[in-house]
Amino acid sequence: MKLLYITSGYSKIYQYLDQSIQRAFIDQNFEWLAVQPCELLEQLDFITATFHPDIVFTLLGNHLPQKAIHYFKKRNIKLAVWLTEDPFYIDTSLLLLNNFDFIFTIDSEALKYYTALGYINVYHLPLATNIDVFKPSLKNPKYKSEVLFIGYPYPIRVKLIQFLLEKTPYHYTIIGKHWRNKLLKKWKNHRRIKIIEEWIPPQEVALYYNNASLILNPHRSHLFPQNKNKNRVKNNTINNRTFDIAACQGFQIIEEKSDLSSFFNKDEIISYNSFEDCLNKVSFHLNDTILKELMVGKIHTKVITQHTFHERIHFITTILQSHLH
Repeated sequence: MKLLYITSGYSKIYQYLDQSIQRAFIDQNFEWLAVQPCELLEQLDFITATFHPDIVFTLLGNHLPQKAIHYFKKRNIKLAVWLTEDPFYIDTSLLLLNNFDFIFTIDSEALKYYTALGYINVYHLPLATNIDVFKPSLKNPKYKSEVLFIGYPYPIRVKLIQFLLEKTPYHYTIIGKHWRNKLLKKWKNHRRIKIIEEWIPPQEVALYYNNASLILNPHRSHLFPQNKNKNRVKNNTINNRTFDIAACQGFQIIEEKSDLSSFFNKDEIISYNSFEDCLNKVSFHLNDTILKELMVGKIHTKVITQHTFHERIHFITTILQSHLH
């Protein structure tokens, strides 16, 4: 099989995802070539004449030019996409699906939704972790925190952090843009909250995960007004932060999702189903070093063997190769 990978065309976290996918290609049993979507049209003839791809695979697909799609279809070259913003931007995904012969979605509810609409060759495939980036490291006091959260301040997350600040004596480190604007005035400069208001690269995220006593993992809400999800398709699958934290041997308390039990057992991860439940579990587990070490050891082993980009790319390419022969 010869696979042409067209990168997402986005920066920051998507640059990391593109790099992780390409790194995973290296160990697989096929030829591959990667190209940026902005360079694709001028290289189409050269690529098809010299490389002869059987499959075109892309992340998201928003930046894949329609002219290129027609070009590949005319030559009977199959197209595959990994939809990594489902279901939050599912309305955008729906505009693209007819372009692709194979569809991989990170969310199980999105899979059901697409299947109900009559799409075929649709597969559930969550994101994964890159164990070259997210891995255990030596302790570094510069990155130490008591309770840590890294991510965007969606309203439900802001409410959770403020609830925990109100109800506990712990110190919180919050990393991500716009947090100070979203918090109530009393918490913006409070001595128990450290806000790092910037996007930090995955390599630095890993350092924070390695040095936190406890990491909060609340999910995005499918009801966030700025989503493109008019039918309110619920997100049922855990996020890739789950795998990243576990790969660093960080201890997390994750918001309950219906798919969680299909990934991890109760002796591998702690989940919460309400703010009160989260409060109780943070208070109970924060300083329980022995139990935390037992749990992170188990989940770490599972993640680095089952939930890496290498495993995900193997899943994708096995399916693609089976349809070529």
